Amino acid sequence: MIRMIFLLAAISTAAAAHADTVYTNDRLGYSIRYPASLLKPVGSSGGGQAFTAASGNAGFRVFAAPLAGRSARQVAAEAQRICPGKPDYRVVKPTLVAVSCETGDHIVYQKSLLRDGLQITVRGEYPIRERARWDRVVTSIARSMSVSGSE
Repeated sequence: MIRMIFLLAAISTAAAAHADTVYTNDRLGYSIRYPASLLKPVGSSGGGQAFTAASGNAGFRVFAAPLAGRSARQVAAEAQRICPGKPDYRVVKPTLVAVSCETGDHIVYQKSLLRDGLQITVRGEYPIRERARWDRVVTSIARSMSVSGSE
């Protein structure tokens, strides 16, 4: 019984260490979840927030910009400019654009939700050698993206 209590306490502590914190931009109506134990907010503007790795060399940011009449294809073409060649991953849907590729010794991932005249984007960049840690994080952040009034 005592072993079980210690095991549960250890699991709870480990889970809390990687618990997600929510960044919300009330003015533009979006939010993301990020692991506060791995990422620290470093700079913000009215449209978003930048994050840096607590250890390692990753950087993430979330921001919003006006779509200004651009289509999903146009947003994808702009996002794809981060890639030196064909992206490793590319999705283009009417309300979603995602692009990922390797640029030199880094991985760059960008996902944008297109809603209500806004392009809400999360972008992560991290060294390929740190892929094991950051691939899961970028996936989690990208899946957590939420826009007020949308699904």
